[in-house]
Amino acid sequence: STNSNNIATARRVLVANGDNKKKKIFINDANGNNIASFILPRFNSITFIKKSTDRVYGQNVVNTGDGFTNATNLTFQKVTTNHAD
Repeated sequence: STNSNNIATARRVLVANGDNKKKKIFINDANGNNIASFILPRFNSITFIKKSTDRVYGQNVVNTGDGFTNATNLTFQKVTTNHAD
């Protein structure tokens, strides 16, 4: 997606869904190839690990089989830690 972001080259990212719609989170490599995705339930958050060059974005899940729309109330934030990978 053109809206994808590497979240300041973060390795750990917190994504929070502050909406009553579930979201699909996409992780793309530096070349734009989708390498992972997952569904984030409504009003939930998760922290995940990615490469610093990977880019992430999310979309609203409309209905099963109906596809996706641009995400609303979705926040990505870099997680800073001293923990070794």
